Amino acid sequence: MAGKKVVVVGHGPIGHAFIEKLAEREAGFEITVVCEEPRPAYNRVMLTQYFLDCDGDKHDQMKLSYWSEEDLKSKNVKLVYGRATSIDRDNKSVAYSKVSHGGSSVDEDADSLKYDILVLCTGSFCFVPPTPGFVLPEKKNPQWPDDPASRPEGVFVYRTIEDLEALIAAAKNSKRAAVIGGGLLGLEAAKAVYDLEMESHVVEMAPYLMPTQLNEEAGKALERKISSLGIHVHSGAKIQEAVLDGGKVKGLKFIPHGETEPKILDVDMIVVSCGVRPRDELARGCGLELGGRGGIKVDSSLCSTDPSIYALGEVASIGGVFCYGLWAPGVDQAEALVKNLVDGAGSASYEKSDLSTKLKLLGVDVASFGSDESFWFKRKFDGKDPEVVNLECSSPLDGSYRRLCFTKDGKKLVGGVLVGDAKDYPKLLQICKKGDLGGADPESLAFRRPPPGQGAVANDGGDGTGIAEDDVICTCLNVTKGEVVKAIKDKDCLT
Repeated sequence: MAGKKVVVVGHGPIGHAFIEKLAEREAGFEITVVCEEPRPAYNRVMLTQYFLDCDGDKHDQMKLSYWSEEDLKSKNVKLVYGRATSIDRDNKSVAYSKVSHGGSSVDEDADSLKYDILVLCTGSFCFVPPTPGFVLPEKKNPQWPDDPASRPEGVFVYRTIEDLEALIAAAKNSKRAAVIGGGLLGLEAAKAVYDLEMESHVVEMAPYLMPTQLNEEAGKALERKISSLGIHVHSGAKIQEAVLDGGKVKGLKFIPHGETEPKILDVDMIVVSCGVRPRDELARGCGLELGGRGGIKVDSSLCSTDPSIYALGEVASIGGVFCYGLWAPGVDQAEALVKNLVDGAGSASYEKSDLSTKLKLLGVDVASFGSDESFWFKRKFDGKDPEVVNLECSSPLDGSYRRLCFTKDGKKLVGGVLVGDAKDYPKLLQICKKGDLGGADPESLAFRRPPPGQGAVANDGGDGTGIAEDDVICTCLNVTKGEVVKAIKDKDCLT
């Protein structure tokens, strides 16, 4: 494989994870990455930190940045600012339109790149529903679904730093904003609006927040925590239209839950953040097979129906069935592909990833964990599975809530959800991956007390964390507590 040209389309977090892992192997590949944003990859999960570090003069050296332009160059990675527009599979080339920004050089003679191996890491785009007033159909951009020109003035999406900069600029003349969507992405957008000190509304069509990851009681607990911050939550809403005046947003018309007549919420900004769709337009254009619900169909080696083209991250439809929307699965996929490219085909395979996650949303800890993906796909947490026994614990003092889900005989932890207090997440995650409860009993775990006859001493080496040495504390990179402790002691690392 040495000397072969590897072209990566998309320099988001997963594209960067692949580049970093491949460069580390020093296997002699010629690596080029096509980046349509005006800066190298950065951490989208922590996007609201941009408020604290938005100096445009250091666009590639932010706290959010992974590698700077100079870092990429030092690793012999060629960075091309451009938007890929088409793939010529016969000639193995990718055409792109040039994208430039202040201070960055662009190869004026280049408009296509030759590849031996093409890796598509194009990610996803914000789904904007065809609600009247949300989009301008006549201005739809097939090569850039998130093009702001395709939306009326005052309608935004929340995905990139450019999206956030647009919100910051508009907030100078805006007082009230409505965020459409009460899922993970919607609440992240709500955090941005809240930080901009606007009157903030979250409008969710489901009966409660985060319906994909949480049961109703947990969603309501989260709603109470968020409402206590002064954010207005409208769950169970039927959205009808964005009210425009002279092409600008002046309100949001919706029917509140339990009512029959619509009301108009007086807002001058609408942020649509109610889900994503895989950016598979390049694959569609060149005839690659797609997944049943979009995305590029790939096998366990992450290869598409073209043996020279691979896909990773949110655009990769595993077996043509499912696209993972989380960061950790994309990293797992990148690792598997690098092993196959460097060590030879069949060295690694990718089947699935753990969907367990812990987040801080508007300052509220939220966690969802399960023994396997069926916990979410079959919604074993919503109390309707006769083979699952649920134990709940809530505190009116701090507003926290937990639901733990056990097998019918109570011998195994299937999964759970935590809102407000997620300190036990690492421990519970490890227990649900094992075949038993590790000496505990369901009531002790659910109600946060030691088993009968035992003290509160945990097998944590005496450090008071309650976390054992082999417990995984970072599911994104599968890092154990012991590895973190060793890094701090032996390498003077900091947390």
